[in-house]
Amino acid sequence: MRCPQSNLSAIRYDQRSYTFHGDCISLATIQGRQALALHQYPHAIRLLEQSTGYDSADLIYRKGRFWLHMVVTLPDVEFVPNGEIIGVDFGITRPAVASNNRFFGNRSWKAVEHRYFRLKRALQSKGTK
Repeated sequence: MRCPQSNLSAIRYDQRSYTFHGDCISLATIQGRQALALHQYPHAIRLLEQSTGYDSADLIYRKGRFWLHMVVTLPDVEFVPNGEIIGVDFGITRPAVASNNRFFGNRSWKAVEHRYFRLKRALQSKGTK
């Protein structure tokens, strides 16, 4: 049995092997710690400012550029009850119908689902991968 191999696999960092400092990041490498500048998207900056902790990160090399995918912990959004109760019925002709008379989804969802079922059954009956 062969082991999976990859030339471009991601490097996984945990809380001890990387630190985030706003506009730069410090990564542990085989040549010691390296401090690198980051380019951040505006929506990412807003989320990083709200975060309460940094869990792990993956360093990925794709299309000639390095990307850092960070897993952050965001604070819970406080639930404020408004006293309104809504029931949801998973329907036959519509995917979902709420008790406040709102319909969700498209009427043709059953036809699409049936078509996928028939295609899957035909492909599986051939016995090929």
